[in-house]
Amino acid sequence: MAVKAINSTINVAKHNNLKEQNQQKHQQTSFTGSFNPVVTLMDAIDKGGFAASFIAQDGIGMVAPRIYEGLNRNREKDENGKKIGPLNWEFARREGIREILSGPSAFLIPMGIMAIIKKTSGTANNVHVSHIEALGQNFADYAAKHPDQLKNSSEFKKGYYAQILENALENSTDETFNGEQLKDKAKSFAEKLVDSEEKRANKDKKNANKLQAEIVDEYMKLRKQYSAPSGNELAVSLKVSGKDKPLGTNIRQLVQSLTDYSGDALEKVNKHLEKHANGNIDEYIKKFNTHRAGTRVLSNLGMWSAVVGFYTLIPKLYNLGLKHDPGLKGLVEEGAEKTEDKVKEDKKAEAKDQTKDKNVAFTGGITSMAGKTALKDGGISKVLKIFEFNGASMSVPAMLTLLFGFCLPPRYINAKSDKERKEILVRDISSFTAILFGAKALSRGFSDVFANASGFALNIKPENHNKNFFNKLKNYFTAGSGVNVLNSEQIVSKYSNVQEYQNGINGFFNFLEENGGNVKKVLLNVDKTVKENAEEIMKNFNGQFIKDATIEDIHKAFEKAKGSEALEKIYTVFSTKDNKFVNRAKTMNSAFGFASTLILVPAFMMWLARYCENMTKKAIAKEKEQKVAATAVNTQPQTKTKEVSNQSQNTSTQTNSQNSVNTATTDASAITATKKLSMAGFLNK
Repeated sequence: MAVKAINSTINVAKHNNLKEQNQQKHQQTSFTGSFNPVVTLMDAIDKGGFAASFIAQDGIGMVAPRIYEGLNRNREKDENGKKIGPLNWEFARREGIREILSGPSAFLIPMGIMAIIKKTSGTANNVHVSHIEALGQNFADYAAKHPDQLKNSSEFKKGYYAQILENALENSTDETFNGEQLKDKAKSFAEKLVDSEEKRANKDKKNANKLQAEIVDEYMKLRKQYSAPSGNELAVSLKVSGKDKPLGTNIRQLVQSLTDYSGDALEKVNKHLEKHANGNIDEYIKKFNTHRAGTRVLSNLGMWSAVVGFYTLIPKLYNLGLKHDPGLKGLVEEGAEKTEDKVKEDKKAEAKDQTKDKNVAFTGGITSMAGKTALKDGGISKVLKIFEFNGASMSVPAMLTLLFGFCLPPRYINAKSDKERKEILVRDISSFTAILFGAKALSRGFSDVFANASGFALNIKPENHNKNFFNKLKNYFTAGSGVNVLNSEQIVSKYSNVQEYQNGINGFFNFLEENGGNVKKVLLNVDKTVKENAEEIMKNFNGQFIKDATIEDIHKAFEKAKGSEALEKIYTVFSTKDNKFVNRAKTMNSAFGFASTLILVPAFMMWLARYCENMTKKAIAKEKEQKVAATAVNTQPQTKTKEVSNQSQNTSTQTNSQNSVNTATTDASAITATKKLSMAGFLNK
């Protein structure tokens, strides 16, 4: 026992010394510059979540390309194919206003509304209904046991947070992490969270964020050590009384929910106690939870409805001052397109807006009813939870409903011509589908391609992924779930400090194997130090080269190599969060997103704009051809009728002339004959 302890201490010391040397070396060489624009840009977008991703793709991929194509709309080309003539400023202005207003407003409007609601109604309005239920039960339970702490918010929060976090750790790690060790860690997390709240209240935002980041990092390390290798280190399971299944969330969201819920609940409970010193705290907290769940539901619906309302106004804003369709400029005469039906539709739309835009007051009856409905497990509750906002970001189903149900129709209705309506259907359905489904599927597909080529595990697939072909297809194309491409935070967790896995480096190997990776490629093709020391381990403990060994041989050799200097050197390479493995995995998973944001989406949008332009040109050209043909058809019978009439008249004239001649001849003959007879008679006399 003593010898093992000494060896263990020596090995730890070796690892620490090697780690320090590696960090010093890294610090010395970091000034030479290893700036990776691909990773830097995608990390910045990733930190902003779905909102940042959507706005980035919308801004870079839609606004700029569409304004550019709008300026060149319907311009003529010279003999070299270069566009000449005046720019189409009207069309470009309309494109720019539409895209600039549409993307950011889907997130800025909810952000502004939630900020007002949190300040006026309470911070717990920013907590998901499912979290209000779980945290509310624990709050009522803890308050009933420690009523004396309610006046001291710091003391109450430390105890309450520790109780919640203990629940989370117990249900999110395996049975080997238990007892006092688990309780101490929960208590440590609780104290750090309270400390961060106090710093934030004192305007020390930097250190407050630092403390919260430490909580997240420490939690991820625990999950890495005490859960399955392929598990999501951010995931949290929280046991809820009366529920069969635990609440699934993530540590970052749980920490924020604790802060928002407890601050609101404590304030309301203490105000209640001031008025009712001997009041029933448990009963009041239950009513508060129901009421707050209701206001959360109404807040979600209110934010979503506000975005919907603004989206119905956007077409009116980008059409201001336009009396014709600028997309037809240069193709038809101004005002030639029919607008009668458009005027009628505008009047109907305005009438609808006047009757529809009415605010719903947060009355007690409506709020309580909404809260009770949301806290139940029925179908309506599931629908309401689908529309839950995550901060300023709406869920994927809510975004789909917004785009196809309340963004596309107003644009179609307010179109200035039939040609524009056709363009809207082609353009918007294609672009919405491409961004929400196509880009996601391609990202997952490219992740698989890079994984197969490199041996890295770059995504985690659902357990039912290989069930059948249609299941695979669904997992690749479903926007809100399916194949999970590892983000930068997850990559750092998986590919750094691999000694923290449950079985050390063998746990890392398990992660690679379970998710389509190749252990041999990872050991041999990335880092020279790792390759040399891995080969040394195989030589000393197995007698084979890595390329000739089976995966079982590699596992056994590295198990025997625990504590060896070669293994410690490998651990040292993985000890930094920006090691070669992390950077390579990040680059591969960010490459498609980078290319998509800066190249593929803009290129697709430019092609789509040109396709719509050509589609309209062809339609107008066809209409002109049909008009010419129709005119020719109408003109031809009239010409033929005139010709026939003229021919008839000529024939009639000729006939009449001939008859006149014949008549004259006959008359002359008759007279001559009469004269002859008369002269003869006269002479005979």
